[in-house]
Amino acid sequence: MNGDHEHVVFNPAGLLFRILCFRDATGAAADGAASGVFTWFSGYLWRLAACRACGAHLGWRYEGAAEPRIFFGLIKDMLTTSKI
Repeated sequence: MNGDHEHVVFNPAGLLFRILCFRDATGAAADGAASGVFTWFSGYLWRLAACRACGAHLGWRYEGAAEPRIFFGLIKDMLTTSKI
C-alpha cells in the first residue's frame, strides 16, 4: 500500500504502530462497523482485526473502492509464525 509493505503510523492518542500490509489474513477476523475516522490509507474505511484463535487485537481490516478492495494492516509486533 502506498508503495510499501511496512508503515509506521500514529493513532490519535499518539501511540506508534509498525504495520505490515497483506491482501489476506486467514488468522484474522474483522470486527465492528467500518469507520473512516483517522484512517491511515486515504479512500479506505477500517475495522478492527482480531486473532480468530484468541481474540487478541492484531490490527485493522481496510476496505475501499480502489484495488485492492480489501487488505489487512497488521501490527508487526503482534504477528507470529507459531500456531496457537
